[in-house]
Amino acid sequence: RSPPPPPAPPPRRPVAPMNGCFHSDSRIGTAERAQRQLPGERLVVVSFVPIVDLDSADGAAQKKLGDYVVFTLAPSKAASSP
Repeated sequence: RSPPPPPAPPPRRPVAPMNGCFHSDSRIGTAERAQRQLPGERLVVVSFVPIVDLDSADGAAQKKLGDYVVFTLAPSKAASSP
């Protein structure tokens, strides 16, 4: 009698590490290292860009930061001063 087959591997799930923009903008740093360690895997970089006026968002100027660029409302200077 032959032994039972090995159990099926667990299902693959997406992984979403989060780090500061210094580590992943323009697909360098952490993003670049992850891609080297996982050749052939899909890696997506989402960059968040705080701006004062959302109506002035310029996606063309920021498109090299990542696969997706999310503009967020930056805190006002009055709110951040003591």
